[in-house]
Amino acid sequence: LYARWMEPPPIFSKNFSPETILSGGTSTLTFTIDNTASALAATGLGFTDNLQAGLAVATPPNASATCAGGSLTATAGSSTITYSGGSVPAGASCTIQVDVTSNAVGVYQNITGDLTSSSGNSGTTTASLTVGDEPATIPTLNEFGMLMLFLLTIAIGFVFIYRRHA
Repeated sequence: LYARWMEPPPIFSKNFSPETILSGGTSTLTFTIDNTASALAATGLGFTDNLQAGLAVATPPNASATCAGGSLTATAGSSTITYSGGSVPAGASCTIQVDVTSNAVGVYQNITGDLTSSSGNSGTTTASLTVGDEPATIPTLNEFGMLMLFLLTIAIGFVFIYRRHA
């Protein structure tokens, strides 16, 4: 008999920042691969994220990865993000970031495929992005308009005072 030590797979998570955008706005989608609980490097990192209908990789995608090596594919206008072949050292974390956008109002629940690595399968991860309408514009007055409103208010005040004493 002999014991076989198994290192835990990395913890896989993601989030949108900001979590709420206006239609046509941009949010940064960050994937975090946390290997801090392991004494071995996790190599052969790979996952695919098929964005929910209505979401797309932004133009420009501003795609980046802090993981060692690997290949990140995030084509502007597409709905697929893939990362493969990277690694994260023992006791460390790394991130993959891609800007995403949407022109359709709604709440988008985004689920990735499994993160796989030499340390095993980390499973999927989920995050939500809310896309809202354009804010209502509130009419404002410039300095001249404010002055005219002030003078009109004073004039109306004098009229009321005059009528009251007449």
